[in-house]
Amino acid sequence: RLDASWRVACVRGPKTADLMEIDADKAVCDGAILLSDFHDVVPPSRRQGVAFVPHVHTARAIGHGLSEICGNLGLDYVTPDLPHEDFVGAISRARYVLAEAMHGAILADTMRTPWLCCHIMHHNRFKWQDWCGSLGVPYDPVYLGARFSDAGLTSPARLPHVMVSALRRRRIEGRLKKLMREGAPLLSEEQVLAGRKRQLRGLAEEINQEFAA
Repeated sequence: RLDASWRVACVRGPKTADLMEIDADKAVCDGAILLSDFHDVVPPSRRQGVAFVPHVHTARAIGHGLSEICGNLGLDYVTPDLPHEDFVGAISRARYVLAEAMHGAILADTMRTPWLCCHIMHHNRFKWQDWCGSLGVPYDPVYLGARFSDAGLTSPARLPHVMVSALRRRRIEGRLKKLMREGAPLLSEEQVLAGRKRQLRGLAEEINQEFAA
């Protein structure tokens, strides 16, 4: 618990507020929702395709295979380590985003791109529930399957591992394909998002007035 020397302007969501034992009105939202103040929202008529955004650690571990899977399915493979403008642009132009990376979903939501939470390797339930709770959207993640290996067959002894990896990869590809066809993407209510953005802007102005002088 924080002592009296701390002053908290806001936190990401209600679960963080509960954990820190601070007033519930401090639970505002993740600051990344303000990115839409600096980028144009693309009209629905100009959007196309579905994007998959892996967690950065998933991309580093099995990115080669995931990129191939996305290519097979016609998914736009969008990694969080892309240059800023490329990352924002890819998500903004998509019709629908499948996000393992939470900030992929946060950016999608504020740019008004419908999104769905899915995961393979990295998923922080607390963070996702916290952010979803701040905007009143349901937390309903889809598990895509166990991670596979990007390593090839280097010796006969590795054959069983390669076969298991191939089956896992096929399962992930099948589940992604199903989500592209049947997934029910989410989007926060416009008024709720706008209200959270107003709160964050107001808090930023208060901080600037007090400390930037």
